[in-house]
Amino acid sequence: MPGLFGELKRRNVFRVGMAYVVVAWLLMQIADTAMSGLHLPDWVPSFVILMLALGFLPTLIFAWAFELTPDGVKRTADIKSGGSVTTHAGRKLDYVTIAAVVLGIAFLAWSRFGADNESERSAEPVATTASATSVAVLPFVNISGDQENEYFSDGLTETLLHMLTQVPDLQVVARTSSFAFKGKGKDIRAIATTLGVAHVLEGSVQFANDRVRITAQLIRATDGIHVWSENYDRTLDDIFGIQDEIAAEVGRSLSRSLLGNGDRRQIAGVGTQDVDAYDLYLRSLSERSKGSHDALQLAESLLKDALVKDPSFLDAKSELGDLYVKQMNVGLRPMVEALSDGIDLLEQVLVERPADVRTRANLINAQTYKYFYAGDLGILAESVNQLRELIEEAPSAFAPRFVLGRILSTTRRLEESLVQFHALRLIDPLNPMVHYEIGVAYRGLSDWQAAREAFERSLELEPLQPGVYSVLASISRNSGDGIGFLENLIKASEIDTKDLETPGRIALYLYGLGLMDQGDRYRSRVTAIAPNSTTARVLELVRAINFGDENDSVAIARSMIEDDIEDRHVAWLRAVGHLLNVATRRGNAAEAIEFVNKYSPGFADLDSISLPIKVRRARAALIGTWHGLVSDEEFLRRRSNANAFFESIGQPVSQSPGAYIDSLLLLGETEKAIEVALSSYFTAPITMRLGWRRYLDQPHFADLLADSRVQTEVQRFESEFAALREQVREYLVNRDAENQDR
Repeated sequence: MPGLFGELKRRNVFRVGMAYVVVAWLLMQIADTAMSGLHLPDWVPSFVILMLALGFLPTLIFAWAFELTPDGVKRTADIKSGGSVTTHAGRKLDYVTIAAVVLGIAFLAWSRFGADNESERSAEPVATTASATSVAVLPFVNISGDQENEYFSDGLTETLLHMLTQVPDLQVVARTSSFAFKGKGKDIRAIATTLGVAHVLEGSVQFANDRVRITAQLIRATDGIHVWSENYDRTLDDIFGIQDEIAAEVGRSLSRSLLGNGDRRQIAGVGTQDVDAYDLYLRSLSERSKGSHDALQLAESLLKDALVKDPSFLDAKSELGDLYVKQMNVGLRPMVEALSDGIDLLEQVLVERPADVRTRANLINAQTYKYFYAGDLGILAESVNQLRELIEEAPSAFAPRFVLGRILSTTRRLEESLVQFHALRLIDPLNPMVHYEIGVAYRGLSDWQAAREAFERSLELEPLQPGVYSVLASISRNSGDGIGFLENLIKASEIDTKDLETPGRIALYLYGLGLMDQGDRYRSRVTAIAPNSTTARVLELVRAINFGDENDSVAIARSMIEDDIEDRHVAWLRAVGHLLNVATRRGNAAEAIEFVNKYSPGFADLDSISLPIKVRRARAALIGTWHGLVSDEEFLRRRSNANAFFESIGQPVSQSPGAYIDSLLLLGETEKAIEVALSSYFTAPITMRLGWRRYLDQPHFADLLADSRVQTEVQRFESEFAALREQVREYLVNRDAENQDR
């Protein structure tokens, strides 16, 4: 036996066996990774393993019987004594084995971890090969020659999408992206590449007398091969019944082709039998995507008309409930009314259809608003957990990810928000709302270039979006471009003529620059239509403040507090803040606090947490008012509680230079306050600091202002403010002249 072992070793049989095992392992890793990209059958890896296993023993026998020499492969028995080069060949085999091990480890690390790590660094998914179970449903083509039949072909497509998104293992591109190719005649492979899918389902509808023929076909994007096709002939005795029936048949066939399973669960069709109601519903979806006041009001009207025709149309009712929340977000509908009506409608739908993922997600969204603004901060974490569970239940559904992304963005968990919206971009790559929200998240991260690119892409997909121009205006302002800020807001107001908040923002900007007459022109657009609106009240207050009429501005602030106005765009906080700041300067802060507490009970009790979010936010933001009214120890405790509140809503004081400096000065940390002022406050562009004079005009800022470095920055702000004011004035004059020449 020792002799045999020694001979096996001399003939490199062990080395050959080791090299064979390592190289085989490397080949199996490569085959496993390549399988999904090449769409190979599931049996391929097993076949590769079997072939490699069968080749192992013959390889060992070959190593025993033959030897690789400089003159080629020879039988070991034919090599003369002393002519063997097995030692030299053995070293080569060692090198091959080591190289294979290194390559294998590197390949495994790259394939398993490289893409994930890159995705984590960028918060944007790395482009991958389309999933074998991904599909886009293109709008079925109406080839009847009668445009009145278009509703049926579109309706069939809608029904298919509605049903297929309920199949958990299918990855179905959302409606917005699928319908973007309607009537374009684009190549199937190009469409699949744009949408990132492995398959495309297309079809046609043809009417003849009292019959309809529907053709559907599933095409593999890589080679254009028809994986499956079918024709359906039906009589026209029940239009919507036919739609549901054909959609269910196509869904089962598609599931069999892609999942090996044709009927995994009962799936629901679109819930109306009224053609007109369905048409109104589809038109409302198109209008909503624009986001303007006109479009959102028209969408509401269309949905209500649909429900008049069919009160049991659950999809229309669900859409209307969510639309009310959208109208609240743009200032069209008061918060309490919007949330009450919206939640009621969404809950009605879930009574009839409890498994409706979209409605469940939108209900979570509405309830989050309701309870958060009522002061329940715990609702944020609860809602996030509920939405994550919904995503696990329906990974391809649009609404749960969209709502989750917005909540995460609102609470400043921006990287997590981007993960959700980038995932949505794969599901619905041509949806302008997705690109808009990506831009919002990047803006929050101060990545202005990435934000602009996302917003511009959103506008390419839907040009009539005033909201996009509004956020582009904000980016311009954050970047120090005061003219760009104004230009974008003016574009937004021209698109959405019924929006009062955009001309209100323009007026606030002009008032901040001391351009009172120009500001009054935009304010008049607000007061002419809605003189008692929150926007009009804020403009009245800011106008009085910038005119320097302190008594008048205080009276206006008190009236806003008495009327308990909404805190939309911090209107209530602005009124309370002005009242308390003036009172602190005049020495009657305690009286002002009691006044606010009278109309917002609990404001003066800094330990109370069962209060609306606007009261808790104002109380924390204006904590300096209590300085000197309570002991130093009590003030420190209250300041700590205020900081903890801002942390809990994702807005730490340290990330707000103005609030942070104020806090440090009240705590006597003047040197630290000067450091923050020089490194954070004065480094912002003047466009973001229009109220800097009033901010610095506080008694406890005296030591900070005495610093020579701060004085240098103050003088620079004075110069930049004057220059910006003149640039804006000239821009408006030139714009007026151009308009007169047209």
